[in-house]
Parts: sequence; structure tokens; C-alpha cells
Amino acid sequence: MGRTESRRSQIRNELVRYIACEMISVPTPIKYACAFVARHHRHCKPPNGGLFAVGVAVKGETVGVAIVATPVARPLANGITCEITRLCVLDGVSELHVCSHLYGKCVRIAREMGYEKVITYTLEEEPGTSLIAAGFHIEATVPARDSWNTPSRSRTDTVPTLFGDEPKRPTGPKKRWARTLKRFTNVRVEAVGTLRGRTVA
Repeated sequence: MGRTESRRSQIRNELVRYIACEMISVPTPIKYACAFVARHHRHCKPPNGGLFAVGVAVKGETVGVAIVATPVARPLANGITCEITRLCVLDGVSELHVCSHLYGKCVRIAREMGYEKVITYTLEEEPGTSLIAAGFHIEATVPARDSWNTPSRSRTDTVPTLFGDEPKRPTGPKKRWARTLKRFTNVRVEAVGTLRGRTVA
């Protein structure tokens, strides 16, 4: 029985590695990513737009998307920080590390766009394993609140559905994760200046 289970585990791991080799990033319009979130996300509705979206496909089928936007919290919207507002993957693909792949892809794109920091939120009870694997750390804990609607920034907390109004996002306590991005702008400028100096000399 032990050998049988061991063989099954080996075959299963080989299958996972094979399928993972078929996993690729795909261009994903924000409109399509929002539709994917609306259909598959467990507890959040689609956001109101974003800066960009990324997707992952296995054998031609999209299995996960991520949407990046300007930080929802105004104090964090400093022009050099962006927020992963939604990440959604299909059930049954956790062993392919799709979440970590999407987080990493968002970080790389944000760096190329000149952002210095990427943040995102999880529910308090979520461990954030994929975020840790992608280099994020817990930056703060956000307490629960009944509504995100404020006098300075009017927001709707519910969306109409066929079954009545439903919450647009959880209002319980959350963890804010962050990853600071290394910038090489100064290094490139200094290198160019040095080269120019040598050329002139």
C-alpha cells in the first residue's frame, strides 16, 4: 500500500510539473479581468477600473487574473505606489502557484512603469502564503469598519443583483501587504554621465 501511494504521489507531482510548464502569461484587458472576477471571486465584486491587468492561462484557458490600480486609500496614493486591488484564480489550480506567479508579474510590470511600491490587502484570516513567496511583507493591520463611504470620498458599499443588494467588498479587519521595489534610475543616470565624461575627455 505504501508503494502504491508513493507511486501515485510521484505521478501526481509529475503531472503538476507538466501542467505548470504549459502555464503562460496572457494579455488581459481590464474589462475581461473584471468579468473574470465577477464570475469567480469568492467575496469581492469587480473594481471600478484600474491601471492594468495581467492573466495566466493553462493550455489556452485563463485560470487567473490580477488587477492593479491606484491605491484606494487616498493617503497611500502618492504617485509612486500602486495596489493589487483584485487577484482571482480558479479552484483547483493552487498547486500550480498561479497566485505567486500573478503577484510576481504585477511587481515586475509595476517596476517597469516606475512605481516604487506595490501594496495589496487580504482578509485577517488569510495566511498570505503566495504573497510571502512573492516577496511581500505585512505592513499594517486595517481594523474592521461598517462602511468605506466617507464625506470626503463617497463610495457605494453594495451592488445591485438579481437577489438584492450585495456587499461590494468585505468590511472586516484586513492585513495590508507591501513590497518595496528597487529603482535603478540613479545608477543609469550616473553611468550615462560617466560615459559622457569619458567621451568628452
